[in-house]
Amino acid sequence: MCTQNIKSNRTSILVKDKLCSLVVCITFLLMSHFTTVKAQTLDSFLDQYAPFSPSLTASASYAPVSFEAWGTIQNAQMLFLSSNFEHHQIQSGSIRIGVSSGIIFAGWLRYPSDGIDGPRENRYGLGFVPLDLTIPFSSGQNFPFFTTSFGFMVMNRSFPNELGATLNYLLDAGIGYRYRISDNNSIEFGYKLHHLSNGNTSIENPGIDSHMVFLNFYFHL
Repeated sequence: MCTQNIKSNRTSILVKDKLCSLVVCITFLLMSHFTTVKAQTLDSFLDQYAPFSPSLTASASYAPVSFEAWGTIQNAQMLFLSSNFEHHQIQSGSIRIGVSSGIIFAGWLRYPSDGIDGPRENRYGLGFVPLDLTIPFSSGQNFPFFTTSFGFMVMNRSFPNELGATLNYLLDAGIGYRYRISDNNSIEFGYKLHHLSNGNTSIENPGIDSHMVFLNFYFHL
């Protein structure tokens, strides 16, 4: 009888020990999960409301083909090499807008002389983009975004011919994605619809509408 009671007590003690261990494990897991969620929420909050840091970018944009829309010239190609400076940020509630200005230090344009498929003409130029806006779709350091910009370019010769203009205007809008690769650097890539024309300041203004892809490398200051 005593032996049975001893065995029963031992079994009860073992069960209690296992239950205690189970409770401790569950409590530890819940605390770990809560701490992780809390840390992620805090990180997201800090990312969203962290002080703005200006950035410099090195950018390449390439348009392999143009189409007829506002502009009428087809089968044109463009390549822009530029540098931007994101100098301040506009915060409106949960929406933040990065504001940049940039210089196109190398621009190349190749297009058919008849606007469709004739002999090719080349133009080279320098440009300035006073307003370039980036609107993230989410908070954090990695995010998709909407972008739009306005600028102008001075070409080496009148475009598309002597009845055109050397000063032409640039307008684009598109989407992209920014990815943080280190504490001081990020990359962006995306797609834009791009428009070039002289704004009817000359006799001829055929204009070019293009599908453009871009790659930006950020240096966070």
